[in-house]
Amino acid sequence: MITQKEFEEGLNFLFKDNLEAKEFLLLYAQHCELIDDLVDEEKSPEIIRKAFLIAGKVFNCNYWLKWRHCLFLVDRLIHNTYFDSVLWETSPEEWRRQHAKVYSHAAINMTLSVILIEFGDEKLKELSPKLREICYEVHKNDKI
Repeated sequence: MITQKEFEEGLNFLFKDNLEAKEFLLLYAQHCELIDDLVDEEKSPEIIRKAFLIAGKVFNCNYWLKWRHCLFLVDRLIHNTYFDSVLWETSPEEWRRQHAKVYSHAAINMTLSVILIEFGDEKLKELSPKLREICYEVHKNDKI
């Protein structure tokens, strides 16, 4: 099992020559974290301000502008899947709560999409299960 730190170091190495893709992924991760904060935390003007600031950066950075014709669909699917997880996380049905925990990691699909665009199917095949396992390990004890 690879650790989250080792995986992040590997991604940093992988994207060392592609700073636009790396910048986009970092911004997109911040964007998703802020959306999660907006959903889970008490209303905060500061979180809302940061969310709009980062969204502006995400959807105006060079990588998004170059690949938005592909990444827009990924973003919409991530958005929909995440909000399915929000809906199901309090379901009385256990299977929905279990699926909600998995669906809450939908944002990894953006990372996987960028890996596919930049490095192809073989690199995606190599990294996808590792990233999914890391998400599980990091969040397996989270309360639903």
